[in-house]
Amino acid sequence: MSFVSRSHGWVGCGGEPGAGQQAKAVVETVDGGRTWSTRSATGGGAVGRLFGSDYLEGISMWPSGTGFLWMGRGTTAMTRDGGRTWTAIGPGSPDVVIPLAAATVDDRTWFALVWDGNEQAQVLHMTEDSGSTWRRVAELAR
Repeated sequence: MSFVSRSHGWVGCGGEPGAGQQAKAVVETVDGGRTWSTRSATGGGAVGRLFGSDYLEGISMWPSGTGFLWMGRGTTAMTRDGGRTWTAIGPGSPDVVIPLAAATVDDRTWFALVWDGNEQAQVLHMTEDSGSTWRRVAELAR
């Protein structure tokens, strides 16, 4: 869940787990939760697309409509249109670099804590360009 004000927010929704293929959606409210609109979802339809495989774990959005989401098997993605379209970005990598948590400071500066299977360590990564490039900030645990 990511609220940018008392009235405006997004929620990433995931269905019953099923090898990562469960239904998923990103919904938005602009009236404090009284009504919701689907911004993207798995499957077809008149809304934007969301990745079908993987387990939706978290979402962080900004008033500009820029946001970041992470999934439990390595998918990390960004949006610039309020969650309608998502583009896969680092630092995640399916079944190798697994996001554990993430936070956005503003619409360009983000942090992602990952389990890096290549290094067998928890590693903190940072981007200052909305996910175009990432740099390693610290190793937190082995």
